[in-house]
Amino acid sequence: MLTEFKLNTRAVFLCGAALFALWLAPARADTVEADGAAVIDAGGLEKARHFAVQDAVRQAEISYAARVESSSTVGPIGVSRESLRVTPPIRATNHKILREWSEEGLLHVQIRAEFAQIDATCGNTSENRQEAAKYKKKIAAARFTTANSLQVEDISDIWNGYPLEILRQLDANAVAIPANLSSLPLTSLRESSPDGSINQEIIRQIAAQTGSQFVISGVILDAGVGKESIRPYWGWQGNESGRRFELGLPWNSVVAGIKPTATERGFEVEIVLHDGLTGAAIARHRERAIASGNVTVGRDKSFASAAFFATDFGRTVKNVIDKEVAAIKQELACLPFMATIVRLEGRKVYIDAGNTSRLSPGDKLMVYHRNPVLPASSLGTQFPLGVTESPATTVTITQVQPLFSIGELAADPAKVSIQVGDLVRNESAGSK
Repeated sequence: MLTEFKLNTRAVFLCGAALFALWLAPARADTVEADGAAVIDAGGLEKARHFAVQDAVRQAEISYAARVESSSTVGPIGVSRESLRVTPPIRATNHKILREWSEEGLLHVQIRAEFAQIDATCGNTSENRQEAAKYKKKIAAARFTTANSLQVEDISDIWNGYPLEILRQLDANAVAIPANLSSLPLTSLRESSPDGSINQEIIRQIAAQTGSQFVISGVILDAGVGKESIRPYWGWQGNESGRRFELGLPWNSVVAGIKPTATERGFEVEIVLHDGLTGAAIARHRERAIASGNVTVGRDKSFASAAFFATDFGRTVKNVIDKEVAAIKQELACLPFMATIVRLEGRKVYIDAGNTSRLSPGDKLMVYHRNPVLPASSLGTQFPLGVTESPATTVTITQVQPLFSIGELAADPAKVSIQVGDLVRNESAGSK
């Protein structure tokens, strides 16, 4: 019995060590060769190559994962085999096209793919995350709402000031292009839920009016006072307001008394990042903090001004905004860049993004044809889910201006149904 126990312990140790080694394997420069194919249609070779490489990368990932599916254990009566699926969080991070050929209307490619750990923040490779983060996306904001407007009576225009400060900080961090910084007042949502059909329509309108890819909305959930202390006051009649107890004095113009003063105040905000094309909420972030000290602000201090941020409550609000800006920054870094075709001249296209979006000559983008005649809707309620689109061809940027770019289509726009209003996106099957 003692010998059998030692054998099993050793087997378990070896199995555990093998699994641990397999989990760490992506840290090496592991490579897999794989083939892929795509139809050569009117979209041209660039489009076919893009999807053939995507197909090959998927095949490489499947092949790589299959290499670590089985293991064996030693039991008391001999060797027994059991299947064990080990799927480490890996994706192809780089690839190189080894060979390319066409046959019977298909473009075939053979690639060599490399593997590494994915970026946990995006569920993607760090290289693809860098590709998505390369471009600055246009972003707008809706007017924020408050769960209890009485809690913010002492704060000047927090409804517009809060989202505008988020836009300003995103601009200062060079991660986005704010589209409606000067549009006051901001457009208000009408429903309590950001996913409501009316709100989604308003979000789409804001995005269309500002040319934005994303829109931020939000709600001030709490700004209520938690603790109070009693303080004396004296001065001229009319200088004090709110709850107070005044002493009877012989002079009508002079008053003295005591009143409760807030010393602790909560602050909780939820922000929502919307897709401007559909109005859908794609990310939510909620932050809460507690301010202590003299937490009454005063409407004489404009929201987000230096005087506002110098108050005890203002410093707490600043910390909350900083965290929410960091969260939005992370979300935008994971999402693909998108722009709209605004003009067509043969194969020459103009898109509404340029140098300020970090586009450069030589950049290649996928072109998608929108079909507004065939919107997607839910089965039960016919709630609009968005507009269908199909990949058409690719465009290579040839000229870049501050606010627009000119590119050359890889296919005749008439043959692939490209028109003004269609979209371009940066997409990658892996780093090249």
